[in-house]
Amino acid sequence: MNDKEGEMVAIERLTPEDIKNRFSLVYSDALYFFVLIAKYLCVRTEPVLGINDIPSALLNREARQEAFGVIDGKALLDDPENSSIAREVHVRVLQLKGGLGTSFKRTATLKRLVGRHTLADKGTDSYFENVTVEGFDAWGQPKQSNEHISVAELKLLHYIHLAHQKVFCEIEVQELVNPESLDAVSSFWDTVYLAHRVDDRIPNGEKRTYRQIFDEPGNGLCFNPNFIIQGVLPVIDAQTGAYLDNDTLRAPGGHGAFVALTMDDNARNQKDLNVARITVFTNGDGVNNMLPEAVAGWMVKKQVPIVMVTTTKQLLDLKGGLITLLSETELPASIQEKLNQFAALSMDEIEGFQNTLYPYLLEMAQAKLADQQDIFQHMGIALGEKSAQFFNTNLHAQNHNILDPFLADLRSIIGNEKFYEMIGPDLIFNPKEKKVDGKPVSVIQLEGASGSALLSMNRFILTTTDPKIIALKEKHGIERLVYFVNFDEQLRSEVFTPEKYTWDHYLYAFTDLFSVDPIKGRLILTSSPGRSTLPGFDLDAPYEDLEYDINAFGRKLGVKELDFLAIKGEVRMADVILKGGVFIRNMSGKVIDLTTELNGLSFEGWRLVLKNIFVDIDQDGNVTTTPATDLLEAIGNFENP
Repeated sequence: MNDKEGEMVAIERLTPEDIKNRFSLVYSDALYFFVLIAKYLCVRTEPVLGINDIPSALLNREARQEAFGVIDGKALLDDPENSSIAREVHVRVLQLKGGLGTSFKRTATLKRLVGRHTLADKGTDSYFENVTVEGFDAWGQPKQSNEHISVAELKLLHYIHLAHQKVFCEIEVQELVNPESLDAVSSFWDTVYLAHRVDDRIPNGEKRTYRQIFDEPGNGLCFNPNFIIQGVLPVIDAQTGAYLDNDTLRAPGGHGAFVALTMDDNARNQKDLNVARITVFTNGDGVNNMLPEAVAGWMVKKQVPIVMVTTTKQLLDLKGGLITLLSETELPASIQEKLNQFAALSMDEIEGFQNTLYPYLLEMAQAKLADQQDIFQHMGIALGEKSAQFFNTNLHAQNHNILDPFLADLRSIIGNEKFYEMIGPDLIFNPKEKKVDGKPVSVIQLEGASGSALLSMNRFILTTTDPKIIALKEKHGIERLVYFVNFDEQLRSEVFTPEKYTWDHYLYAFTDLFSVDPIKGRLILTSSPGRSTLPGFDLDAPYEDLEYDINAFGRKLGVKELDFLAIKGEVRMADVILKGGVFIRNMSGKVIDLTTELNGLSFEGWRLVLKNIFVDIDQDGNVTTTPATDLLEAIGNFENP
């Protein structure tokens, strides 16, 4: 943190062992806290859009390709050689299940379905209800069952499907959890395998669990029972810059921890690299969040160290992290002027200072600090080139055969302290107001994202002028550490179906836009012909609860032609059909059933249709409707009435 003169307030430097003893942390947490402190004390560049930071949507196609090293995901999928190579790859899947996701309120639904009151991670808690599954009765006759299947179970079913198809040589699954989610996540592995649950030919005592299925030798699957547990870390006093340790103030350091710890392990170069080895990091709450085998094969073929999977930003992604180019110094005035007009830069315009630019993950919290949240949200949608803003999916892969030997050599050159600074995420300085013994205190939580940690390493490699490191890059055939593989709107759902918000799960589980394939363990997009984008949303606080949404919207909301849904106040509209932009503002303070109040509008069969419409309900409950003809203008008017 900076003092009044703008200088860094030095804090006491401690070794990982000192941190372990002083704060009673396990060594892995102590090491990560050491990494965060190293990042905290190093020189930082604060990103400001249009001043020293360029979103990908403000570059033309050629400049985006060159500056980011981006690869088109479809091109990799279309090359059969990539999938062929993947059959020889040993894949370790690290599933991130550390966060409870308390903004996704699901306790009532969880209690109704499984009788559990306490939260685990979102993937373990989120269910697709009454999924039709083909099975057998006791006499071997086909029968259908209706099963509740969680996101966590669907992901395991997908790995089992990949193993049956021999897509990879082997798939090892390991979970990244926190102390609160550990018990539920561990217990989940003792769930009876779906195919055995619906097969009455198998006696109950012989039905096998997922733990047992993954432990069967020779089936191409492996479960690593050594859970990686994310701890909570001390914070920094925002006023003094000193360590401030209090049990009520400790907080997780973000999933950048798992990148830093795996990179520390990679640099030891102790794996058997006689076979191709790739580690995939995936969110445990996204059914389809998995690296396609074609990308894994391409990484082996081209000796790519790290891949970050991105997609193209949509209205659904207004608050998520943006892939940008950051400069250590302010950009030339002529460039700033063009950026502030939201005009795309060409390769010729940035070529003169391209070596000072590097890919950077910009988060909403950083945009807010610069009062640029509106620009951040609308970049690539209303601002800049449409469908040109790369969006972080938090899905990435590491190729150990090229990465581990390089990191081992690199650490021997730069030493441990510089190495740990390099593998840490860029910190987001967002002081938070807390209370200790009833007294207010401003603290800085040291935290960062996995994508930020990867790009921090990449920046170090791209911008180094050290002749020893340059020679090392040549020795290992490395130009950059991180390559982006981008999947556009048409392919987004093949690799990315996150559950960050309650609306996300409702969209997948209770609308006509997705269906569940329990055999492949996948969500299947069932959009209307010619449409590929997913609907965005801006919903009031009550809709953060899943059970509330099920009661308000029904179990088959029609959204195949919906672009954006915004609601202020409480309404009911079970199983209606939504199209275009639908904006509802209820100021009455009462719950209004729109299927009754708007029965004079159009219908498809028995279902009410709301299309490109503003619905306003005044304090007395009077309902008026007006057209919403311009979607982006309507969104702006709803946000700022």
